[in-house]
Amino acid sequence: MNSPFDDHISADKPKLFEKVDSGARSTPVIYLLWGDGVKILERQAERTRVRARNREGWVDNTSLGGTSLMEYYFIDVGQGDGVLIKTPDFRHILIDGGWPRRNQDTGKNAADFVDWKFKKDYGMNAIELEAMVCSHNDQHHYGGLWDMLNTDRIAGSIAPRSS
Repeated sequence: MNSPFDDHISADKPKLFEKVDSGARSTPVIYLLWGDGVKILERQAERTRVRARNREGWVDNTSLGGTSLMEYYFIDVGQGDGVLIKTPDFRHILIDGGWPRRNQDTGKNAADFVDWKFKKDYGMNAIELEAMVCSHNDQHHYGGLWDMLNTDRIAGSIAPRSS
């Protein structure tokens, strides 16, 4: 899978500004993190307008030029944790999915986090997973993985479950 990002952050906690007027920076919208992926929207001499973490704003050019990092997301699935791993070459592995959505007390499971990560954070309409792993055969581990298989938004090597 190709990364949806044009560049990555190379600085420790750079600010993402709402607007830039005559060189004066506005109030920061959020702080970005080293390794965060950004989509380039507009370049200027000292600043670049980007989309990052589902937000748009301006970042200093000196904060760009980084590389993608290995990322681990530990997901509270009600009983234990699920884990989403993103490799530097933008592959994703999901380990354990929690209860199925219909049985989850909170109404959320690992599939909900993966949905959010791909749609909102990456701006992608399809979910691409290199692998899904179930640590053992209990419903509170494999149930949420079934929710991933029962979706129309899966692309690549994982095919939707047919009825």
